[in-house]
Amino acid sequence: MAEEEDDLDTQPAPDEAHRLDAFRVECQRDPAAFSKLHGRAFLLLRRGGDKPLNRPTRPGRTLVQSTPPEDSRELSPSQYLVFPIRKTERSIIARFYSVGQTRNNDVVVRDVTVSKFHAFFQDADDGKGFVLLDARSTNGTFVNGERVPRQGVGNPVPVRSGDKVRFGGVELSFLTAQELCELVRAAATAAGKRR
Repeated sequence: MAEEEDDLDTQPAPDEAHRLDAFRVECQRDPAAFSKLHGRAFLLLRRGGDKPLNRPTRPGRTLVQSTPPEDSRELSPSQYLVFPIRKTERSIIARFYSVGQTRNNDVVVRDVTVSKFHAFFQDADDGKGFVLLDARSTNGTFVNGERVPRQGVGNPVPVRSGDKVRFGGVELSFLTAQELCELVRAAATAAGKRR
C-alpha cells in the first residue's frame, strides 16, 4: 500500500494553478457563469518567479518546517497564481474539497512543506461559504495566523474572503469568485495605465 501511495508522487501534478492574467477575459463575462465554470472560491499565491513553490524532487516525506514563512511581498499580478477550490474527478470523496501535494487532491499545492493530504474545505452550513479543517498534516494549517484544528479534534474554522490561509510553508489568500474578478479587473486597469 505504501508503494502505491508513493506512486502518486512520481507522476507530474496537474497544473491546477493559473496566472491571474488567465482569468481576465472570463471575468468580463457573466460572474455567475465564471463561478459555475471555475468555482465559488479561490486561493491566491503571492510569490513570484518561475518556480514559486519549493516543489519536491522525488517521493518522500513532507519536510518539517521549523519557522513560519516570511511575509510575502507584493508582486505584479501576472506573477500571482490562482488555485480554484472546486471538485475534480481526481478526488473520490464528494463531501469536501481536498488540499495536498499529490495529484489525487482537488487543490494541488506542490510544495515540500505541504502533506500529501494536508487539509480540506467543506461547504458551510449556509451553503454559501466554506469551512476548513486540517487533515492531520505535518506542518499544520492556519487561518490568519491561528492554527486550524485537526480533523476529529475540533470544529471547522470558517474562511472568509481576504483571509490568509497557510498550508505548511505556503501562504495564500482566500477570495470569492466575485472578488477575484474585481482583482483581475483592477490589475488589467493598472496594467493599461502603465502602458
